[in-house]
Parts: sequence; C-alpha cells; structure tokens
Amino acid sequence: MDDSVRKVSEVYLTSVSIYWAESFRKLREWCNIGMAITDLVRKVVRSVPTEDVQPASDLKLAFTDNLLLPSFNEDAIKDKDRNHLQVSLEQFKHDQRCVFPLHSPIEVEIVVLDGGFPREKSQDWNTDEFNSSILEKRENKRSLLLGESKAPLRQGIASFGTLKLTDNSSWVRTGKFRLGVRVSPGSYKGPRIKEAITESFRKPQTPSLDHEVWRLLNIGRNGAIHRRLDAAGIKTVQDFLKLSVVDRQRLRGIIKMSDKKWGETIGHAKKCKLGDDLYLYDIPPFTVKLNPICEVVEVKSNGVTIALTELTSEENVWLACQAYQNWNRLERVVGMPNTIGAQKQSKKPVQKTKTVTLSDSNGGTMEAQQQSVCVTANITTLINHPLNCQIILATKVD
Repeated sequence: MDDSVRKVSEVYLTSVSIYWAESFRKLREWCNIGMAITDLVRKVVRSVPTEDVQPASDLKLAFTDNLLLPSFNEDAIKDKDRNHLQVSLEQFKHDQRCVFPLHSPIEVEIVVLDGGFPREKSQDWNTDEFNSSILEKRENKRSLLLGESKAPLRQGIASFGTLKLTDNSSWVRTGKFRLGVRVSPGSYKGPRIKEAITESFRKPQTPSLDHEVWRLLNIGRNGAIHRRLDAAGIKTVQDFLKLSVVDRQRLRGIIKMSDKKWGETIGHAKKCKLGDDLYLYDIPPFTVKLNPICEVVEVKSNGVTIALTELTSEENVWLACQAYQNWNRLERVVGMPNTIGAQKQSKKPVQKTKTVTLSDSNGGTMEAQQQSVCVTANITTLINHPLNCQIILATKVD
C-alpha cells in the first residue's frame, strides 16, 4: 500500500513540474514578444518629427554684419557700420551659401543669450540647447532687451529697428552676453532653420565718479594697469577723468593701452553721471567754474562773463591745469546742473563803462571812456585808434 501511494505521488509531482515548466517557457516567450513590441514602438516614436526634434536642413539664419562693440547701458545696438541689425536666411550647399527667399514671410526674433553658449565654442547645437540659453530679465528689473526685437523675414532678409540692452552682464556666470536670432515660435512649420549667434561681449555697469578705477573696462583689479594708476594717485573714476582732461598724454603713458582698448576705457568712463555740483577757482582777475572732472564751464574776468568760444584751447587747458593743481582748495558749489563736456556759454553782452589809456605818436597819454564794451577772453588784442593812437589796455568790442 505504501509503495502504491509513493508511486502515485511521484507521478503527480512529475506532472505538476512538467506543467509549470511549460507555463514558464510560454511566459518567457510572451515577455520577449512584449519587449520586442516596446522596442518597435520606441523606434517608431523616434522617427516621428516633433517641434523639438526636427529633420535636418541646410537652412540657417545669419547676422549680415558684426556688432559694434562694446555696447554700453542704454546705447542702441548697432552693427559695425552703425546701422540697425539685419538678418538673412541662407542655404548651404556644396560649401557655398546664398540668401534663400521663402515662399511666404515668417517672423524672426532677437534674444539675449548667456555668453557661454555654445559650450566649447561648438557650432553644432540643437533648438533645445539654444532655447535653454536664453536669458530673462532679473527680478525687479526692466525687460532685458527693449525695442523692435521681432521682424518679418521677406525675400530672405529681416531688418530690425532700435534695440537697447537695459542691464549689465556682471550677473551672468560668464560675465558676458551674446545675441541670438531664431524663428519666432509658432510662426513656421517646416524643416528646421538653424539659429544664429553673435560674438560674446561684456556689457559693463555704468560707472560712478566715486567708483574705484579698476571698475573701468580693461583695468583689472590689482592688475599691472591698476597698480600703475594707484602709484600715480589715480584712485577713482573721477581721478581718471580729471587727468584725461588736463593731461591725456600722461594718462595714456601710465595705462599703456592700445588705441582700441583706450577708446573702450575712456568711453566707459565718460558714461558717468556728473551730478549737480560745480567747483570755483579764483586766479585773479579770473574766477573759473569747473565741473567734477575739471572741465571749464564758465570764466569771469573782474566779474564779467567771458564766452568760452572766445578762449583758445591753450587758455582753456591752462585754466583747467591751474585748477587741477589746486583741486583740494577749490570751493564746491552744490546743486548746479552740469553734464560731461563744457557747456556752451551765452554770448550775451555785458554792458560796462571802462576807462582805457591811450598813447599818441608824441608819447603823450590820455584817458577815454568806452561804453557798452563786452570783455572777452582775448584781452590783449590791440585796436588802432582813429587819431593814430594805440590802446594800451585793449578790449574787444563784441
């Protein structure tokens, strides 16, 4: 009896084992089929073009000229010929390019990019990489790019209007911006049109007179130029600008820059807002009024205003140099508006009665009264007297 039960049990267990083995084999086959179907679906999905993954194309946008650099705060963005920006649609075939007109106009737009895009200076980027590098305005700031940033592309050319960058690039990781142009989203369906980019550039912060001089373009903090300026007593942007007015040659000898870099640095410095203070310097018989960077804005002689247009450049520089050498003794006058560059002075005549001494041909002298005389800078001009006399102390009648 025991042998019969044992045999039945062995037969039953063998049958069950065979059943489950066959079931597992079929299950593996079904799993393999499922995985094959999944792979097939993935391949099909990849082959379907989407907005982000587009078929290859030989069309690309291009800026028609390089930017005029550097671009300072509030200055209009121009190309190197000082024209508004233009973009063309080009087709590349057989290593040649030509402007490619579309059958219908599309819209393109200029955007601001991180200056570090594209990575490793590669020109092979995709649309997603380009879009992810577009910069937005900082919190509590105006739009980063103001003006006509969108334009229709007609006959292969798009022309933009006035554009301005409103912020500096110091907050960007690379410290630089780059402009890019792309097809406006939603304005075109078709093969990808590759975006275009400009060279990267630094957008400096507008300096203030009391800023340390190393904040200016091309003057690195603790660099060789900074150390030379510091040794010469040029600590601030105001010091830099004052010396540029009275002795530009000496300043250039200190900083030792190329003409291009000098133009960038002095241009950056001149973006300073001068405020409303002026400085008075008395050098009898003159009283000279200067702005904070030692430019002469008004001259009086014995209380009579001299038109600046009557001063020679040598006289103007001499007065400025005298004030510069005595800057710490000048009287500061608060609240008098001024701007970079000497203001144009009114030539309205000042009515005065002035006594002049005359000499005749026999050596005699006489005094004469001249009415309505406007005293000007040329106080040494000699005027012939009708009675063959010569004015010893001469004034020029306006």
